[in-house]
Amino acid sequence: MLRYLRLSDTDSFRAINQVICLSHQAHIECVVDALNVRDASGLSGAVVASYSSGETVVLDEWGEEADGYMWGRYTSYSGATRYIAVGTSDGSEVYLRKKRAHP
Repeated sequence: MLRYLRLSDTDSFRAINQVICLSHQAHIECVVDALNVRDASGLSGAVVASYSSGETVVLDEWGEEADGYMWGRYTSYSGATRYIAVGTSDGSEVYLRKKRAHP
């Protein structure tokens, strides 16, 4: 399902496309030392877990901009919906990327 968001600038548009392109049931790899997982998108969501560099997650096709970050979403093993920052809204920092296939 594709969700349409009202975005104020082209950097935001590129960032939301990054979230959508990362998804589609691909394994996404954390590329920072630690990345918080929240129970809601945005910094007001409670931190419920974290990912370490090299760990993977499978995002769904949802994406949202909040609090200066682009957020992706996934369903945890318990069935709870979880949110994770993909990177900054302006695209200057990236926290997740598609996992590279091993040769």
